Formats: sequence, C-alpha cells, structure tokens
Amino acid sequence: DLGGVLGGQGTQLKDRLFARCIVLDDGAIQLVMVVVDTCMMTQELIDSAKRLASDKTGISTDHMMISATHTHSAPAAMACLGTRADDAYVAWLPGKIAEAIVTANDNLQPARIGWSSIDDWEHTHNRRWIRKADRILTDPFGEKTIRANMHPGYQSPDVVGPSGPVDPSLSVISLQTKDGQPLAVFANYSQHYFGSGPVSADYYGAFCKYIASLLNQPGDGNGAFVAAISQGTSGDLMWMDYGSPSESPSMERYAESVARYAEMALAKIEYHDHVPLGIVEQDITLRYRVP
Repeated sequence: DLGGVLGGQGTQLKDRLFARCIVLDDGAIQLVMVVVDTCMMTQELIDSAKRLASDKTGISTDHMMISATHTHSAPAAMACLGTRADDAYVAWLPGKIAEAIVTANDNLQPARIGWSSIDDWEHTHNRRWIRKADRILTDPFGEKTIRANMHPGYQSPDVVGPSGPVDPSLSVISLQTKDGQPLAVFANYSQHYFGSGPVSADYYGAFCKYIASLLNQPGDGNGAFVAAISQGTSGDLMWMDYGSPSESPSMERYAESVARYAEMALAKIEYHDHVPLGIVEQDITLRYRVP
C-alpha cells in the first residue's frame, strides 16, 4: 500500500528506497541524522528505531533525528487521509533504520565539516492561491467558503495571488576526510515532493544521485559517500509556479537543477577540523482542526 493521499498499489520498483544516515561525534557528543524515503512515520515507529539503534551503538535516543522525505510513492509507514498503513512494512522499517544508524556509526572516521546555504527561488513555489471574491468555491458541506485552494492552474484568471510566502533556502552540511575527499552531504529544502510513479524515492533520491555525480563520487549517494536531503518548511510549497506559463520538466531534470544550486552552496563552504556539537529536543503540542 502506497503512502499517498489515497491508497494505491505498487507493482514494480522504479528506484530504490533508502534510510540515509550521518553520525557525528566531537569526542563528547554524538548526533544522528537520518532521512527515510517514505511519506510519513508515526512517533511510535521512529522511537522503536531509535531504541534498536541505541541498544547497539550506545548513542542516546534523544540525540537522534529521524525524518521522512515525504515521497508519495513509497509504502505507507502510517495511516493518513485515504491511505491505510502497510502493516508488514511498518513492522520491517524500524530495523532497517536502526541498521543504517549502526552502519554509519561503525564507519566513523576523522573528518572536517562545513555548512552553507543558498536561496533557490526557482524550484519551490506556493501551491495554495487566494481566489477572487466572485470565484469562491463550494466546500464539501455545500457552502461557498473556499477562498484559498491548492493548484489553481497556470496563470488562472480566478485567483489574485499565492496565500503566503516561500522559504527558498537550500541548506547544506558537508563532511570531508582530513585530506579533503567527500564523505557526506546533508541538504534541506522546502519543496513538498515532485510526483513519481511507484515505487520511488521521488526527486529526493534523484537529487542524491546528482550530488554524488557532481562530486565525482561512485554510487548514488548511498555507499561510502552518503547524500541526503530532508524536508523543509513545505506544507504548501510545490515545484509548480502558477504565476508563470505552464512548464513540465521531468523529475530527473528538476532534481539535477536543484542539485546544481546545492553545488553552488557547497562551493562557498569553509571547512573546520573540529566544531563542538550540541542538540536541543522539545516536544510541542499543536492544535489542529478536524472535519
């Protein structure tokens, strides 16, 4: 069962799914960052993976950050909207996430680190637009209340503009060996997902492949050199620019273009032989509306 808005079935593997992990250790504190090629995960599933990994590595569970890329074309790790959880996948996934953490921890080596960011306005846009006062849509209860709605269409005459701002920041953390050879790149970008047939890591996996290629590293960012891109503040951000004429890039071309921006950010990095690490974790309670 696939983790989209509605349930679906995948019968072939378009590209492989990964849990991509980076472990950092400054001699006093260890941090774990994992990005999983799935749509969403429950806290229970994530906590289970953390406990398994902690038992084998000794790293505290509150020093682990695990997130989902938000691909809509991977098995459903949780139930949401019109999709039920794939129970077999839910039972299997925590062990694979823990395996990624254990493997990364086993491969620790002296390294240097740097970080940078670049604004990429070209590849993320607000998909939710405000409709004109005389073009309000009817809600599921028969009332005309929908003043803002997703995907209005390119240059639609029914809307006045996007409903909010865009976060264009493409951030990168880069790790190298002491002699300057690439070890890992951890990126973050605010773009919901691209859209791919099942089963697929969506543009996130393709981005990692292109980062590896741009840095002349073998593999697709899932071997000795690790590349990962995590989901940013992208609840209503998509690749379509509805204020411009229609454009239909391929997922591969889109991912390569975003990777080119990351390459520019990487080129600006000043590396450090040592930096102190720290982590702050906080549980927050959010109110949300339900039907």
